[in-house]
Amino acid sequence: MPKTTFTDWPQVVKFVSQARNSGHLLTNFYADEGRMKEWCADGSFSAVSAGNAEFLVHDRQGFMNLFYFANDVETLGCALNRFVIEIGTRRTIADVIGPDPLRLPVVGKFTQTGFSQISELVRMSRKTPDAKPCVFAGVSSAQTCDLPYIHKALHTHFEPEVDQLPSKVELAQWIAHKAIWICRNDGGAPAGFIIYELLPASLYLRYWFVEPAMRGKGVGSRLMNAMFAAAAHTRRQYFWVKSDNATAIDRYVHYGFAFERIKDTILAYGNPEKEQ
Repeated sequence: MPKTTFTDWPQVVKFVSQARNSGHLLTNFYADEGRMKEWCADGSFSAVSAGNAEFLVHDRQGFMNLFYFANDVETLGCALNRFVIEIGTRRTIADVIGPDPLRLPVVGKFTQTGFSQISELVRMSRKTPDAKPCVFAGVSSAQTCDLPYIHKALHTHFEPEVDQLPSKVELAQWIAHKAIWICRNDGGAPAGFIIYELLPASLYLRYWFVEPAMRGKGVGSRLMNAMFAAAAHTRRQYFWVKSDNATAIDRYVHYGFAFERIKDTILAYGNPEKEQ
């Protein structure tokens, strides 16, 4: 199958525009300019043509993420059959996002092609409540010196195939934009952190982590309160959570979040690469 490696962001914009103008409106691709500029710069982002559908592929350590553009579910199914023949057993991860009536038929085509579900996320959200006094003692903006700790914690306690972990470049950008809060214990060591994105009218919570030994001691609530204070001007706040993570869901419900109809089924194909 023809493959083109992107070298700059305008090429990606042109590709997506052409795909949509061709009627390829069935997609799981949502552009993130900052992240994808980095992918173009390191040569890890490519386009693959498969008949009447188009794919975007991001090569990562140990696997690749697959994004699709197709006219309909049947066309996508045919293109997937061609794609898996081409890649052999290479580990491939795909997200299928949407409400059940739109998502499940696409998931069915992936599973028919040999993909298996490895996780499911559900989106939760709330309207931003009126600001009120809250406590977040010991919480401050992360500094560049905190980057190695945050990067290691993410790669130790989160799942690369499911959680779309950020690179060190992304973490550095978020730290520069004051988008990471960190909480320290009485000795000054990191006890946890929270990473979020502030949009003009909304807050998107990316990652929330508390060191196992510090859980149940108010660290998580202080981090959340700091983030909520920074996002008091927004109208809506949202995030994704694993649908089977009852403990986390209970915490979010406590803060007033509720389920939306949107889910993300994460599917995998091929064999995981063995660690060297």
